[in-house]
Amino acid sequence: ERMKEYIAVAKNGAGRYQMRLALAKELAAEGNLRDARATLLACTADDWSRTEHWIWLGDIAYEQDQHEEALQFYRYASTSVGHEIPFSPWWMEESLYTYLPAQRMAQVLVDLGHYAEALEWAKRVLEQLPTEEIWEEARDEAKQNIAAIEQAIESN
Repeated sequence: ERMKEYIAVAKNGAGRYQMRLALAKELAAEGNLRDARATLLACTADDWSRTEHWIWLGDIAYEQDQHEEALQFYRYASTSVGHEIPFSPWWMEESLYTYLPAQRMAQVLVDLGHYAEALEWAKRVLEQLPTEEIWEEARDEAKQNIAAIEQAIESN
């Protein structure tokens, strides 16, 4: 209730955005995906430059087997891939602006049978992963995903 009160009265858009994310996370943890979704849809009014909410909305839709809707939300999130992360006084998860949107796009496109576009996004995942050695396992998985999509394309 306090989170909802803050959202209703706060003048700081970036602060409201962050509070909406926190509230949506709590609502989803309680199993209230309908209200979590509604909360996330309002995020663009508070901070148009951020894309975390699009990933979360896509994840909710994907979890409910609404792949076309998930695809559209992931498309919105993917607009940030390869570009500078927006400024915010709040902590932001870099992965939500680099490889995760690309990964989600590849995943849902495979599920929808759009293999050529899925392959493009799978390659972008590999491009966007951090280069540190600790990410080697993730790079190996990305390469395996690319190979699997290429094999699916050859089979069709």
